[in-house]
Amino acid sequence: GSGGAGATGLADVARALSEGRVRHLLLTPWTQAEGWSGRDGVLTTSANDTMLADPRHEPRLVHRMVQRALATDAAVTPVDGEAAALLQQHEEIAALLRW
Repeated sequence: GSGGAGATGLADVARALSEGRVRHLLLTPWTQAEGWSGRDGVLTTSANDTMLADPRHEPRLVHRMVQRALATDAAVTPVDGEAAALLQQHEEIAALLRW
């Protein structure tokens, strides 16, 4: 679950990516979501996020999340099978954190 050394779900993982905390991003190959991005690089699921400046609708939020992970030297692993089944209860995305 979220907290400590991990984050689960779109909102928590997007926040961790925005903070540069993600060490390893895990997601199903079919994960899709819309969200918001800001001029300062913040990714979020809510246009009302207090970290968000100059919000822009982001129709491919998961794609941007993968880009951010790679840009911050995080590993990205698409999972299937049993691992994907475990992620389904967490919006099909999770992350192991650096700190």
